[in-house]
Amino acid sequence: MNHDVSCRIIRPYGIAIKEMIWYLVGYCESSFTIRMFRCDRITDCTLLEDTFLYPKNFDLKSYFKDSLKGFKEKCALEEQYIATMIVNEKAFHYLKGMEYSILWNKKDQWKICVNLYGFENALNDYWNILMNATSIQPVELKKAIKKKLIEYMETM
Repeated sequence: MNHDVSCRIIRPYGIAIKEMIWYLVGYCESSFTIRMFRCDRITDCTLLEDTFLYPKNFDLKSYFKDSLKGFKEKCALEEQYIATMIVNEKAFHYLKGMEYSILWNKKDQWKICVNLYGFENALNDYWNILMNATSIQPVELKKAIKKKLIEYMETM
């Protein structure tokens, strides 16, 4: 994941939400293409007086769906970060479209292996799964989640 700060001029086409994460979709004048930006990673913005034409053939819903599918396929090829955890039935809602396998099932508990596509990605993008899990492996992920929860509780 690239954490470099950049300044861009974006022609906004719309916003979308997926798993409690908001995204801005628009034409990026730096890359000369339509891009998707996570809103929580935008640190500052300025409204310009410029105007632009919205493309007639652009469909936000289709673009968003195709972009997420492409991103997941790219992650699957580039990065593997396998986590093992015990989850209840509620967690399966958050696993939709992800790579996982069930190791065992006892009553309302399942032990699963799931690809979270990298340590940072696991902490930032798959919080809903991790909040519904117990007995998480690898240990560094479990410790990072515990630390993040403590920090969150201190802000309340």
